[in-house]
Amino acid sequence: MLAEEVLSRSTVLADHGKYDEAFDLLSKAIVSDESLWNHLGTLVDYATSSGKQLVDFVVGIPSDQVEIFLRHVINLSPDIADHVLETSYGRVPEGFVLAVAASVAPHLMTPRALVWSARLRQLGVVDVCPLIARANDVTSPSSERIRAAATAYRAFGDARALEPFVAATRRIRSKSVEKQMRDEITAVAPELLGMFEETISIPVEERDEPLVPLEVFGGMQEFRPKVSVLITLYNYEDYIEECVRSVLTQSYENIEIIVVDDCSTDSSLEIVRRLADKDPRVLIHENKNNIGAVENLRLSYELSTGELVQLLSADNRFAGPETVARLVSAIGSDSRISMAAGGFGLIDENGTGLPDNANSAHIVGYACVMDGPILAIHMLKPLMNFLGESVMFKKDALNSGTNLFKIGSFEIRGLMDYAWWLRLCAVGKVAYIPDELIQHRNHTKQLGSSYFTSVSHVVDLYSIIEGCKEIGVLSDPLAESVSLSNLLYRASGLFQHMVFANASEVDEFELVMTSIIASMSGLARGAL
Repeated sequence: MLAEEVLSRSTVLADHGKYDEAFDLLSKAIVSDESLWNHLGTLVDYATSSGKQLVDFVVGIPSDQVEIFLRHVINLSPDIADHVLETSYGRVPEGFVLAVAASVAPHLMTPRALVWSARLRQLGVVDVCPLIARANDVTSPSSERIRAAATAYRAFGDARALEPFVAATRRIRSKSVEKQMRDEITAVAPELLGMFEETISIPVEERDEPLVPLEVFGGMQEFRPKVSVLITLYNYEDYIEECVRSVLTQSYENIEIIVVDDCSTDSSLEIVRRLADKDPRVLIHENKNNIGAVENLRLSYELSTGELVQLLSADNRFAGPETVARLVSAIGSDSRISMAAGGFGLIDENGTGLPDNANSAHIVGYACVMDGPILAIHMLKPLMNFLGESVMFKKDALNSGTNLFKIGSFEIRGLMDYAWWLRLCAVGKVAYIPDELIQHRNHTKQLGSSYFTSVSHVVDLYSIIEGCKEIGVLSDPLAESVSLSNLLYRASGLFQHMVFANASEVDEFELVMTSIIASMSGLARGAL
């Protein structure tokens, strides 16, 4: 039976409440067709709804498919993944289960993170500790971070818990949370109570945190640098006028708008010329030959003369007239800041708002300044660009180090904004404003969409992971393992495309898959 038929029949059975039959059908098919492993989450749902145990299924997985099975467990929600891993523990090779658990457990509540941390230590794995990772997760509530740190210190005497314990304590603002944590520490790790009291006694305004509230820079009269807004253009006649006008109407006026047209064949260029005739801040460069998106971006950057740079795709737009002013203000608030970022929203081809997706969800709910490497890890684990184009950066910060289209020693052929943001994270702090400052447009004429299902995309992501290790923002083996696992999952989706690929693409795909697996194997050997 074909995979599509299995999925269709099991869905029909589940829709009629026959979860037992749906589970039996899918569980038998999944071990004989690798493409069905992508539906492991559905299988777990059927088991939960029917009351069937996963044990028999797990025990029956062929030995040559155990790694594939566990790789897909990573992509389940943390609680469900924990359930599957617990079912698997002791029934499939322990090292495989614990390698995956090391990636999942930091996202679990403290009691479950403790269980997996203890099991890893029983195998002699000390460097990777889910409790410590949870304590260091600055996007988690302070109370949960303190709880994880105190538990790790009490259970294992792990001194690595002390730094995140203090850092999380510094973030407490509520008296009720303070009392709750004092009571819990007294019960769980009384030896840390003195450190807690000493830290909590520091006045709030004097606490130095990884995420500190962003104070809007007040000296705008003195800090008015030129901002270069870079717009690369190719056949976007439906959107380019709205894009440019959203820049021209900014309250902050010290702007140059550099539009580089890559030989558009529609009326895009005529529209920009008309706008440039009315406002000298619009500067046009016309390419003699079509050079492609990446080279077009390079050229626009080389033509810019501003101290600060902002990218804006020709089909996107600023969300309001204060976007530039707010980002300039944020960068000016601290000389250590290399870039300022805001939230971004989604719109359709008509400009109507769309619901947020995983990329556009806010990183944190309040304006703050964070350490660059913290943000880098947050984006590297899922391999997602949570900033989009809502970033303004210091040109001299990006110019430091390697050339524009490398991260470390690795060359990047696409994903330039993502790579740039990670490079900037390595050289400074990041100011973050959770408000919607940019609007990204989803439409049928979107250029470059095929890149995201190509071998080049996978190669670029692998290069970014390796490059980030070189520049120092990916030094944690746990974070690296999560990134590589997510990359391997994405890469596995390209197998079906290889049937139609040419020889060079197949060779490149084999090379990058071999590199990913070798990197993951190296991490596994280091952990065990």
